[in-house]
Amino acid sequence: MFQALWSVPTRPYKSMQGALNGIRFVREHKVPFLGTCGGFQHMIIEFARNVFEFSEADHAEENPTSSFLIIVVRSSHLFGE
Repeated sequence: MFQALWSVPTRPYKSMQGALNGIRFVREHKVPFLGTCGGFQHMIIEFARNVFEFSEADHAEENPTSSFLIIVVRSSHLFGE
């Protein structure tokens, strides 16, 4: 069993679903979890999909055409625009 999981700040993950599966595993097994930056964003998506049952919850950078975006790019991050 893991002592803890840290979902690091990186994007894109090699497998978004793999990251979400890991986050779900630690949540369901009450393993301490730290999600920073993108890791925290993926934690929010996992929780929305699996606890609130918002199956379409998604990230604008991963799926910009999603019908239910819960993570979007802030305008302050759009350099040069």
